[in-house]
Amino acid sequence: MATKKTKNEFARADELVLNLGKAILEDANIKSREWASLALVVQLDGGRNMFGYVFGHDGSAEAEVPEESNVIDLAGQLRDEMAKTDEPWKAMLFQASGDLLRLSFDHHGSEWAMNADNIEEVIEKLRLDADDDDSEDVSAPVAAPKKKPAPKKPAAKKVVAKKKPSAKKVVAKKKPAAKKKVAPKKK
Repeated sequence: MATKKTKNEFARADELVLNLGKAILEDANIKSREWASLALVVQLDGGRNMFGYVFGHDGSAEAEVPEESNVIDLAGQLRDEMAKTDEPWKAMLFQASGDLLRLSFDHHGSEWAMNADNIEEVIEKLRLDADDDDSEDVSAPVAAPKKKPAPKKPAAKKVVAKKKPSAKKVVAKKKPAAKKKVAPKKK
């Protein structure tokens, strides 16, 4: 039964992931090589071991692991921390290429198990595939490009209906009746 993770549990798991990445990427063996991507498998099922490959820009794959490090111990601590809320995993795949870091977890321990019959197949599984959805991307989040704001429309002019000036009533004044000149009466 899964329980909610507290802020401290997330912080501890994040800290372990960062320390794990640093232990691998800062290792003298790994830093001394030119590589386009690398993959490292840490197996904690039964025995504790690790194996990995660096992949060249030409697609070549060469076996490589950190020389002297605490990678296996850090992976064990990460598994223990994650097991507080989920089934413990048996193997972890760490992949890196440029700024991309990816961790994948195998709860059964067979996903990256290598034997004499499947070496080439496993090496290809380890090769970083940016389209793989079965892993957790732990690289720094990339901010989505900001949308340009829509151009502002000119503010609509308020049309206020003006009252038409009322028509002036022109009242025709009657002209005063012309005075008739009364002709004198003839006598």
